[in-house]
Amino acid sequence: MKFSISRKLWSAFLGFRITSALSLTIYTVKYSDCDQSFVPPYPYTHTVVPSSSLKTRFFTTMLMTTARIHLLLLLLHLFSFALISFFPVPGSAQNFAIATICNSSVGISYNLVSIAKSFPYVSDPSEQPYAFRANLEIFNAGKEDLRGWEVFIGYVNREILVSAGGALVSDSSSFPVNASNGVTLTSSSTLKTGIETANDLTQMGVVLELKGTEFGKNESSLPNNITLVDPNFQCSEPVLSVKG
Repeated sequence: MKFSISRKLWSAFLGFRITSALSLTIYTVKYSDCDQSFVPPYPYTHTVVPSSSLKTRFFTTMLMTTARIHLLLLLLHLFSFALISFFPVPGSAQNFAIATICNSSVGISYNLVSIAKSFPYVSDPSEQPYAFRANLEIFNAGKEDLRGWEVFIGYVNREILVSAGGALVSDSSSFPVNASNGVTLTSSSTLKTGIETANDLTQMGVVLELKGTEFGKNESSLPNNITLVDPNFQCSEPVLSVKG
C-alpha cells in the first residue's frame, strides 16, 4: 500500500512534535558567600550543605539529570517507533473502482475509499484483518423511476460488512453481516428520473457509505462483481477504473 506520507517523514514529524514539547529550562546555580548554601531550583525546601560537598552534589545532580533526559529521549524514540508500527499512516483512497451499466440507463459503481491494517495484529498474514471504507453509487439516467432497488456486491476476501449507509441486507440479516459469499443490499427509496426532477442529481442517485473488514493482504480489495438484481435489467461486465 502506498501512503500519502512516508513512514520516515511521519516518524520525523512525530519526533519533532514530541521533542519540541519538552522545553528544558536551564537554571543558574548561585553560591551564597555568607552561608555557602546550595539552593536547588525545585519547589521544595532546600538544605544547606557544606562547601566541601557542594561541587560533588552539583555534578551528581547534573549527571543524574542528563541520564534521565537521555533515558526519556530513548523512551520517546521507542514510543515514536511503536506508534508508527501500530498506527500506520492511513493511505489515501486507493482510487480503485469498478463500475457497470444496466440497460444503458442505470449506472452502478463501487469506489474503494480507504483500507488499513486493523486490530488485532496476528502472525499469520492470511488471517490479518483490514478495515475498509467504500462508496456504492447508484444513478438513474433512464426514463423510468427505479423503485425498491437491490444491488449485489460480489465480495471475495471473506468480508464482514459492518454498515451500509442506510441500506439493508435483502435477507433481513442484521449488521455486521458475513459477506464472504457476496451480499445483496436493498432500499425502499426511489431514484427518480431527470425528466421529473429537472435533472436534480440528488433525487436521481444515491451514495452509500460502506464500512467493513476483510482478511489478508490481498492483491485487490474490490469485489469481483456488482449488479442490479432485477430481471428487467441486464448489466454489463464490471470495468476496473484506477483514478489518479
